[in-house]
Amino acid sequence: MRADSVSSVLKQTRWWLAAASGVGIALVLAPLWILWCPGAAAWRTHVYHTVLYDQIAQRVTYDARDADQIVERLAEYVYTHVWPAYDAGPYDGKPLDYLVKGIGWCDYLAKIHMRLLATRLIPARYAMLRETEEVSPHTIAEVWSKDRWGLYDVLFHIRFTDAAGAPLTLEGLSASPRLLDAQPMMEVLRRQRPDVASQIQELYARVLPVAVSPRRSHPAMKRLTVFDRLALGYARLGGRRFVNWYQDRYLESRGWIPSATPEETLRLARHWHLAGRTAPATQAYRHCALEAAGSPVGAEARFWLGLLQWELDNDPAGALQTFEAGMAHDPTSRWLPMTWYYMGHCEEALGHSEQARAWYAKANTAGMIAAAFHADRLESRLSQPTGVQHASRR
Repeated sequence: MRADSVSSVLKQTRWWLAAASGVGIALVLAPLWILWCPGAAAWRTHVYHTVLYDQIAQRVTYDARDADQIVERLAEYVYTHVWPAYDAGPYDGKPLDYLVKGIGWCDYLAKIHMRLLATRLIPARYAMLRETEEVSPHTIAEVWSKDRWGLYDVLFHIRFTDAAGAPLTLEGLSASPRLLDAQPMMEVLRRQRPDVASQIQELYARVLPVAVSPRRSHPAMKRLTVFDRLALGYARLGGRRFVNWYQDRYLESRGWIPSATPEETLRLARHWHLAGRTAPATQAYRHCALEAAGSPVGAEARFWLGLLQWELDNDPAGALQTFEAGMAHDPTSRWLPMTWYYMGHCEEALGHSEQARAWYAKANTAGMIAAAFHADRLESRLSQPTGVQHASRR
């Protein structure tokens, strides 16, 4: 009886070990099998978006010194790649869809920022500031830093700090609304765009002091599922080859490869661009620019191609040529303010300060908040003695 009992226990133990091993293997392979599982479309999209956010965050923050610099760089990436389009209404899409289109509003800028930060393991959430129970005129991000939820207005590029330079909470800003005017970006806007500074003051006056509690999301880190973490592990281990393979399998699962129209090709190009795949993205953008010449799709393709040359190819001269060609083909394109802004970057990189100043000024006049910041920084640098200018460039 004792031998039989021991044998039974061993069999049960082996069975449980086999079952646990099977579950473990299935779990580890889950990010792969959901690529083809018919009932896993939502999981598939969520995991793919996480992988793409991770690629962007790695590229933008690879040499960041600390968490504060990661937060700053990712915020700058968002507000220089997604712009409000007041002539177009919101549509029902995921935050990444807005990044693909380059069109978004304050709530989606905050959501994209927190999803990017999640891949860097920095907790962040969005807060919908409410004027009444039903009306929310503005949404901001809250980033966990120095044991508090510090405010970050991604749309207006304002990272709120107190008089000591520590992150400012919503409660702190509510108690002292005048701290809004003390933020460095507000000082820049008062010099460069006093009308925009006044609009921001009026906007915050509607929600400060806080009378109705904001509607907050959960920190984005908590939204990283087991599948997300496993997929990120694969991306770390497999590197670029795995990411490219995973992206193409996802795009195929959506029926986006092969593409049949310039609009579909542009969508593919944007996904490749966000993943840092310059060769296929460049080819697709050029194809769209030729096939849809004279149309909004062609104008958009030229803009994104110029941006790719600037930020991924590190080719400011080539980017300038592409931007200039885009302006010549479509002088009324909705992408012109962003084009002028990046032309300012290109001219500045080439050492053409006066040309850069002119393009920043043009973009600033058209409402590019980022252009106001860079125009102010350029003016400050040019006002310094020559030796100091050279030192600052180094």
